[in-house]
Amino acid sequence: MKSVSGQGEVFSFVIYHRTYHPAIPAPYVVASIKLDNGVLLISNIIDCEPEIVHIGMQVQVVFEQKSGIKLPMFTPTVHTNKPFQLKRGNISA
Repeated sequence: MKSVSGQGEVFSFVIYHRTYHPAIPAPYVVASIKLDNGVLLISNIIDCEPEIVHIGMQVQVVFEQKSGIKLPMFTPTVHTNKPFQLKRGNISA
């Protein structure tokens, strides 16, 4: 087993606008996080508005207590209130 830094970036994500369970109110972000060592992990992005989440955003792990279990979730390493605007050329193939 290897230790990892808990640092990474958003690889892909989706914003859910419908509440499927009362414990998780919408909107919320589910993202694929690429850790610095290359491992991909599915988790939530928290502590920011869903509209500012974008591919390549730098994040770090935080552990949230949910129903007696500590879950890894991610928060932006640099907080910004500027929404991401998708423009031609933002996404590379």
